[in-house]
Amino acid sequence: INGKFFSIGSFKSNSYKFKSYKKKFDLLYISSYQSNPPQRMTPNLTWAEFDRPQRILVKNLQIYAKKNKMNFFICARGSDNEKEYYQDILGNSGWNFLPSDRSKSYQYIDQAKVTITINSTLGYESFARGNRTAFFSIRPREKILKTVKFAWPINIPNKGFFWTNNLSREACFKVMNNVTKCSEKKWKKIYKRYSKKIMSKN
Repeated sequence: INGKFFSIGSFKSNSYKFKSYKKKFDLLYISSYQSNPPQRMTPNLTWAEFDRPQRILVKNLQIYAKKNKMNFFICARGSDNEKEYYQDILGNSGWNFLPSDRSKSYQYIDQAKVTITINSTLGYESFARGNRTAFFSIRPREKILKTVKFAWPINIPNKGFFWTNNLSREACFKVMNNVTKCSEKKWKKIYKRYSKKIMSKN
């Protein structure tokens, strides 16, 4: 289709004015949990294999939070048995659960010092709003799942300042250190460099 176009990012996110809240969540992970998932994601991939990276990531984040004396929150997706799913992975301490509340989603990410996501839309919206956001593009690398790759469809390296496709604890901690410990000036520079490529805000 020929013609002029204007990229505005998320219409919904743009409707919620950014507010400079006092930061109350040190680390806020956007849940990708799904209740009643299919048995297989692709002909060659079971749901358990697809879900395994999230289990490893949240455990690494819990350890990182404890090591750096940070509070760790998980923002629920709103699926059945979601809290029990994370309790099975993380136990009952060292993390906090935020029940799903669509009316407060943007407030949550604006109140977080750092938002973390695998590939949730809310994570992209967080970055578009200028919030410090870390992306872990760690789903199994099947061609049929290419749309869940970080920043798809743009061509971008597998690793960068605030993202990685490496599931190791070392790689996780490196990205988290980059995002949590850089100066505000440096983060604004990073944001300015990538925001229009990843998701605009208008």
